[in-house]
Amino acid sequence: MKHMTIEQIRAELDSLSRESDRGCGLSYELFVAKFSGAVDTAFPEGSPQRDTALREARAMGYASPSELEQMQEELAEEGSCAHGFHPDYCPAGCGDLESYQNRDRAL
Repeated sequence: MKHMTIEQIRAELDSLSRESDRGCGLSYELFVAKFSGAVDTAFPEGSPQRDTALREARAMGYASPSELEQMQEELAEEGSCAHGFHPDYCPAGCGDLESYQNRDRAL
């Protein structure tokens, strides 16, 4: 990857953020996962701009893989689906999945 100025890094992050926002269905958790994955792809380990990009991206909602994993664990503990909604109200239809239906039977 060629050297990027801070302005170019910010512009790239802004583009990644807009792209992630369009595909998140108004779910903050899904936005964070999509945006974080896009940032990790655009600025992979070993990239000379990665540290700067991650510092800037954190202010925009970036989460590390371990933070994303923790977020998913917390959602599961709360009874939410991976998209951050109660499964029965998830626009992706998580309430129809057998794993959530079995959970309701156990309650």
